Amino acid sequence: MTTDGHTLTWFNRRLKPRDKAFILGSLHFLNYEQIAEHLRLSAEEIARYVDLLGGSETVMNKVRENHTAKSLKRWLMGVKKKRRSRMRAVSRVREDLGIFLRSKMEANLARILTLRDGEGSWTYEPEKFEIKVGKKTRHYLPDFHVNGSNGEYYVEVKGRFFTGDKSKLKAFLRDYPDKKLIIYTNARSAPVIDFADKNGVEVLLLEDLKAEYRSRIPEWE
Repeated sequence: MTTDGHTLTWFNRRLKPRDKAFILGSLHFLNYEQIAEHLRLSAEEIARYVDLLGGSETVMNKVRENHTAKSLKRWLMGVKKKRRSRMRAVSRVREDLGIFLRSKMEANLARILTLRDGEGSWTYEPEKFEIKVGKKTRHYLPDFHVNGSNGEYYVEVKGRFFTGDKSKLKAFLRDYPDKKLIIYTNARSAPVIDFADKNGVEVLLLEDLKAEYRSRIPEWE
């Protein structure tokens, strides 16, 4: 993954204050891959963020000015426990699928596609598309590329919108009108459904697919 275009402004828009605090505090005890497991960022993006702050040693020295190692460890254990308890979107390798997926919604959709269209009918995070957001060049990475019984299309899995999601999706729809995009979400995600309706994007609802496929998929999460 190329992170050269990621600036502090990009991270400030994407990260909440508690996410920034988690990264800074956990540097003393976790590597970048372990930190990434708790956030919607890759290990490469974590490394880029730390570099922009001056590097790991600089960051850790600043944190040590206000915290002892013991207090940091106690804080980190508490944060990790809270995160595990509230994180329904678990990023990990699914053994039945043999790949890393970032959430339960993504994992269950992959199982549905495999059952319906067969192995090899879909690709996870297949390719980046260069898009124009305002005057800046960005990149959009769809969650799935599917070539199955319902034709060829891309799928964006969205439980909720994060900063910049709407502008990226609008730019993709504008810049690649020949690419079909479907949004997979749940009935509670009114902003996502509203966005799809306004922009003429087909929506797949978790509740509908769950009713049809859950009993047929033993590994359903």
